[in-house]
Amino acid sequence: MGCGTGLCGLHIRPRAEVLWGLDLSAAMLDKARARDVYDRLIEGDLVQALRSETALFDLVMAADVFIYVGRLEDVFALLAQRIRPAGWLAFTIEETVGPVDEPQLLPSLRYAHPLSYIQGLAAQHGFRCAHIHSAPLRWDQDTGVPGKYLYLQRFI
Repeated sequence: MGCGTGLCGLHIRPRAEVLWGLDLSAAMLDKARARDVYDRLIEGDLVQALRSETALFDLVMAADVFIYVGRLEDVFALLAQRIRPAGWLAFTIEETVGPVDEPQLLPSLRYAHPLSYIQGLAAQHGFRCAHIHSAPLRWDQDTGVPGKYLYLQRFI
């Protein structure tokens, strides 16, 4: 999800029998298409695409995507229908500023998600947290943006 220019696709392709990419931006998809690593590219809104798609996936990855979404209830509900039992959801979140229980819109106009919020959604929709890793998500003016890398597995 949010395949952008396809940089992550380059790393996943050697391990994937079939690789799809989804992005809101046609320009980003053009760049991803030029990398020639995806079997299928879908242009559209994340929630609308998940609603209209019927395929089941072994892995869904969203690197630096949820920062643009905010509330993730619909996303998790739909992913629970699209990820096979024992399948994986791997994604990143920006760390919140201070103690909060809900997604937080930051001055950067990106959303940060409290870990407790994500863990609640995961449990509600049949995912278990297999691993969480804290590290910078990207660099902004030579400063690492703190975040978390989460790996959830479907147990239902």
